[in-house]
Amino acid sequence: YGLGSQGGDVVVTAGAGMGGSGDTGGDVVVSAGAAEDANGGDINLSSGKSDSSNSGKVSIDTANSGTSGVSGHMELATGTTTAGASGHISLSTGAATGGNGGDIELQVGTGNTGNGGEIILEAGRTTAGDGIGGRMSLEAGSSAAATGGALELKSGKGDRTDSGAVYVSTADAGQAGVSGVVSVSTGNATSGDSG
Repeated sequence: YGLGSQGGDVVVTAGAGMGGSGDTGGDVVVSAGAAEDANGGDINLSSGKSDSSNSGKVSIDTANSGTSGVSGHMELATGTTTAGASGHISLSTGAATGGNGGDIELQVGTGNTGNGGEIILEAGRTTAGDGIGGRMSLEAGSSAAATGGALELKSGKGDRTDSGAVYVSTADAGQAGVSGVVSVSTGNATSGDSG
């Protein structure tokens, strides 16, 4: 607790490995408590609040690699289940009063060898006899008083040669059935022309 100054830090650092070519640094492991019958314990990682200014940021990243090697992987996943649905992952920014809602940005880093890195979004598969695959919905933001947000799907540019292609297609049908429909339409209008 700091009165009129900065509060004290809490720093947790694992030990360094200094042994030779096969040495590795120590791990930092944080685990909540297990339970036999009810729910296991939660892990809550939260930045500090401010009564009059910005709240603190939460930064999770891997360290830069050395002179040979790659930087560490970042993995965010829920556990598997044997009875019921697995946990969901929610990524959202907070609501704003007197300003815009915060952005969410997914971006692959630039490389100088080979192709650029990919972003792959894939809905869930089901093996249930009467189930259908998970739906993927991409929707721009709505507006209470003005025009809704635009949805832009654009291929990458080539600084020296061709730009990338854009493909819109359905998957091939299985052994029994037809391939899916492609539908392109504009919305209805109650005052004026539709799009």
